[in-house]
Amino acid sequence: MEYTISFDASLKIKKGQEKGYINHLARDVFDKENGYSLQHSNENINSKLTNENQTFVNDGNGGFKEMESIKEATDYLDKRLGTVKKKLRKDAVIARPLVIQLDKAYVEKYGESGVINGLNYAFDWVTTEFGVDNIVCASLHMDETNPHMHIMFTPVTEDGRLSQTDWFKSPATLRKQHDDLRKHMQDNDYNATNQRVTGGRKGLPITEYKMFMTMQDKITELVDRELELVDKEIALKGRKIDLDERTKELDTLALEIELKGKEKAQRVVDEAEKRAEAILRDAQQRADDIEEKAKMDAKRLRAGATALGNKTNNIANNANEMIQQSKRGRDAEMRFGDLF
Repeated sequence: MEYTISFDASLKIKKGQEKGYINHLARDVFDKENGYSLQHSNENINSKLTNENQTFVNDGNGGFKEMESIKEATDYLDKRLGTVKKKLRKDAVIARPLVIQLDKAYVEKYGESGVINGLNYAFDWVTTEFGVDNIVCASLHMDETNPHMHIMFTPVTEDGRLSQTDWFKSPATLRKQHDDLRKHMQDNDYNATNQRVTGGRKGLPITEYKMFMTMQDKITELVDRELELVDKEIALKGRKIDLDERTKELDTLALEIELKGKEKAQRVVDEAEKRAEAILRDAQQRADDIEEKAKMDAKRLRAGATALGNKTNNIANNANEMIQQSKRGRDAEMRFGDLF
């Protein structure tokens, strides 16, 4: 039995749209990381099954790892775009989402393990065709009507240009890519039909596919609208988070101001106490100096008075001695006057 395989590369992601698309692609990661599910306009999404999706991000070493955070994908995309030599235009197409889907009949026959094996074979072709370094992330969506894989491809050339036209030159190029993918799947035991099918078919059998070809534009429009709604929802939730964070910041700031006020007041008190202690010490020192000087002056005065008293006594003694000598002279003269 032949099976269809759809390959769609019609969407274009411009600067500013990448976060919304990654949130859509990696919605299982978003839900786990944020604790709530995004609202999707796609009614085929069963949010109860979203945790069964499998999402991977480029590990930067030529391989892929299980994605744990949306930031891992945005960081890798920024890093890859950082290798582009020229400044990116504001309207630059920075990514082309690729969607690969297996036939619904194949899914029903081989189940989940068959789906995983088949899409892994298809993913091998994608990394070869578009370059492993250009594959930002990929997700196996098991939460929709028919399992399929979303792949985020950023068109960076080996010589450092951002150029989607190097891979999608014309409709003929896309047809050739589809043929190459079918050949690759045939070589890996997936009996792909020669019927080319785009991702808008939603996995219907070939007999029903043509009835839905006219819906391709509407599906693309719905996806664009969903991405826009996702961006708006994230922006609203981001504002709420910002307000909550701002409130916390204001409370923290008020507490810091109060603490700083108390600290400043305490510093003023401490400084005043230090100044008072310094003034007291200085006054005490001056008092001690004055007391010491007074003692020294008193000592000098006492010494001077003692010296003066001694000198006065000496003078008095000398005067008495002179008086006595004079008296003795007069007595002698009176006594022996005739002899002289």
